[in-house]
Amino acid sequence: MKILVLADCHGRPELITNALNHANYCRGNDVLVFAGDIVDIGYHAEECLNILEDNNAELLWGNHDWAAINGYPIHPQNSYDEGFLERLCKIDFKIACSYNNILITHAGLSMDFYEKIGKMGVREVVRIANSLNTRGVYNERSGLLWY
Repeated sequence: MKILVLADCHGRPELITNALNHANYCRGNDVLVFAGDIVDIGYHAEECLNILEDNNAELLWGNHDWAAINGYPIHPQNSYDEGFLERLCKIDFKIACSYNNILITHAGLSMDFYEKIGKMGVREVVRIANSLNTRGVYNERSGLLWY
């Protein structure tokens, strides 16, 4: 079993399919984690989401995804039809996950965040991160979606 971590396709589905093909990803055997930023820049975010869902990807928040859903424009932010944003809102995005004791987030841990939680294990960091309000982690200086 392989664990493939991808991020930042920004509306360009070929980036996902190229990575899956080059990694010889095997749906059902391998794990796919998408660490955020499905939307913006490219114009095919819905196709990106379809590919990720078809491959049972675990989806993490990216700053662009969060901004699109919450109406905080990030340049360059595309416009989306209401149906796509409603679909995006229904996804159970996580802030963090871990495999083989490796922490996966969109943007890592800032020292501010790390100092607040102390020196605990990866599983506990994931639990705490996923219990946070996303507004609390959407901070350009030290948030888990930006750092």
